[in-house]
Amino acid sequence: MTGSDKIRLLIIGAGKMGHEHANAFSKNILVEIVAVSSRTSESAMKLAKRFGLAFYGTDWREEARRSNATAAVIAVPHLLTEKTAEEVLEYGLHILVEKPVSLHSVGTKALGRLAESKGLIAMVAMNRRFYSTVLDAILTSKYYGNILALTVIAPDPVSSYRAEGKYDPIVYDEWFKMNTIHIIDLMRLIAGDVLEVNAISNKVGYEKSRVALVKFKSGISGSFVSINSMGGMNQWELILHGEGVEVRLKPLERGNIIYADGSSKPIVISRKDNMKPGLLAQANTFVNSILLGKVCFPGSDLDDHARTLELAELM
Repeated sequence: MTGSDKIRLLIIGAGKMGHEHANAFSKNILVEIVAVSSRTSESAMKLAKRFGLAFYGTDWREEARRSNATAAVIAVPHLLTEKTAEEVLEYGLHILVEKPVSLHSVGTKALGRLAESKGLIAMVAMNRRFYSTVLDAILTSKYYGNILALTVIAPDPVSSYRAEGKYDPIVYDEWFKMNTIHIIDLMRLIAGDVLEVNAISNKVGYEKSRVALVKFKSGISGSFVSINSMGGMNQWELILHGEGVEVRLKPLERGNIIYADGSSKPIVISRKDNMKPGLLAQANTFVNSILLGKVCFPGSDLDDHARTLELAELM
């Protein structure tokens, strides 16, 4: 394959996740990382030097033009994500965009309509969808029959992060959508669209705890508990209750399959290339989605992501 046949990828945002995404895409022979843009020339230059890129700077439009990019990773600060995604789609690039794309489902739906009107692939970077443990849990449960119910325990205390003051206060105010959204998204990945939600919440200081019962159109029932005063017990837990089998992930990177006779077997995440779990499979899925003209499983497009945000809003 020649360079002209490859997906020409622009990295927008040279922070931690920009580096992580670049590392993942560098493993795919169908991709050529051609340029990087960041708010500061120093960070753009650092990532560009790491991958031997000729084009880098602080203006993503200029770098897209100079490098003849055809797709982009958007890993900018949270509050810039929605506007940047809109501008990049208007420019005409396929996008893999960090979550949450918008703080509101309405804004995400609007971006989805824009991507569709432009004939562009827009995939949301929900890397936990690509964990081998999560996918193994789904396949194992379905092998024995139907998935009957889900249990999620998702403590996600924000006070310690707020104390660091690294981000805008809005980020911490919206932490449920900024971070907890990952495991809410897994509920939808497994059970599908939502039929009904019954939720209660309680706020003490900056911490907001939630308990919700969710009925999915698939017939699966879900229970969600996020009590943020659990001290050091901050690992997320996902339990799939099936017919004759139960799969427990805690944390999501590892877990056990428990059979009807009481025996169990551990499941272990597949780690490749010493990178953040799920990123390599996510990058490959984005590439395949561009080639096939639709977001491939288990990827999440903008409309799907909007429905996950709707569930978070109902909680």
